Amino acid sequence: MRSSYRHAWQISCEDKSPHRVQVWNILARLLRRRGARVRCLPAIRIAPPRSFRPLDSALRRIGRYRALIFTSANGVRFFFERARRLAHFRSPSRAYAIGPQTAAELKARGLRPRTLPERYEASSLARA
Repeated sequence: MRSSYRHAWQISCEDKSPHRVQVWNILARLLRRRGARVRCLPAIRIAPPRSFRPLDSALRRIGRYRALIFTSANGVRFFFERARRLAHFRSPSRAYAIGPQTAAELKARGLRPRTLPERYEASSLARA
């Protein structure tokens, strides 16, 4: 006897990387075969801030900071996109990453994350 999932399922897809999208599509297909109604919904929306003034001010004073902590790969990408617009920007001397994707984005920009905690949470980084 084949079981059926008659109630609706909502799949929240945070990561848009090709591998993750493929996994979500396979899961959705399997659930649909069992009778589920599946809706894939994005979990987050990435958008520019209303004002870049605070970020631009911090970027101009980057030399005053001992380290920068990056919590997402998107944060790294948007940080460096904005930093390129400022002619006198210098890369931070120490950069910390939470998670392997964030670390990979920093490495792609020539930085080496100083600490990569075993648990990908801000509290783990604070202890490191």
